[in-house]
Amino acid sequence: MGEPDDNTIDVSPLTMVRIIWGFGLLGLVTITAVVSVVFAGDPDQALVSDSWVPLVVASGLLAVMVPAAYFVRNQIYKSHWEGDAVTPEGYLRGNFVFMAMLELPVLAGVAAIFLTASVWPTVVPVVAAAGAGLANFPTGEPMNPAAPRLGVGEK
Repeated sequence: MGEPDDNTIDVSPLTMVRIIWGFGLLGLVTITAVVSVVFAGDPDQALVSDSWVPLVVASGLLAVMVPAAYFVRNQIYKSHWEGDAVTPEGYLRGNFVFMAMLELPVLAGVAAIFLTASVWPTVVPVVAAAGAGLANFPTGEPMNPAAPRLGVGEK
C-alpha cells in the first residue's frame, strides 16, 4: 500500500497548460487548413448567397469573446488568489476557460469559410483569435508571488 504506481507521470500545472495550449493551436490550424483546402475556391459550393453575413457573425463573436475571455480569466484568477499569487488550480482553470472562449470565434470563422466557399476575408477572425491565443503563451507568471513594492522614498 505505500508503493507509488510506476505508471503515473507527475506533470506540473504549467506543463499541462502548455501541452493543452499547443494542441489547441495545432487543432485550430489543422481544421482551418482542411476546411480551406476542401471547401474554398469553388463559388458553386457556397451555401449562402450573402457572403458577408457569416463574416460579420464571426467578426462579432471575435470582438465580444476575446475581451470576455480576458475578463473571465482574470475573475477566475481573483477567486483563486492566495497570498500574492494565483494557485495552480486557478491558473489551470483560468487558462482552460480562456482557450475555450477563443475557440468560439475560430469555429464561427471556419463555418464562414465552409458556408461561403471563400477563404478571404472569412479567415481574418480565425487568424485574429489564433493570434490572441498565441500571444497568451502560458508562462506561469501569475503563480509566482508578487515582489514586494517599496513605497516612495522607502529603501
